[in-house]
Amino acid sequence: MVAGLVLGIVSLVFSWIPFVFVLALIGLPISIIGRKNAITEGKPSGVGTAGLVLCIIGLIFGILGTICTVGACIAATTALTSTDWWDALDYLFY
Repeated sequence: MVAGLVLGIVSLVFSWIPFVFVLALIGLPISIIGRKNAITEGKPSGVGTAGLVLCIIGLIFGILGTICTVGACIAATTALTSTDWWDALDYLFY
């Protein structure tokens, strides 16, 4: 459970770095399994729930950050190879 919580915190804090959402993908099943085990054993499941929530939020932010980074790289590459800025914007958004 603690491993899922730590991976959720790390993936949320570093979600602005591309492809760090993989940590959230690893922490998600760890948190789910830890939460289920805690519930079946009658122990508190707060750490597992917190890890699950943080992994989901980190996954969403990480995917959005990766999409934005890839889009910015495409726009920059197009802008560098094109002489018209409007062509670069058209390529990015259309």
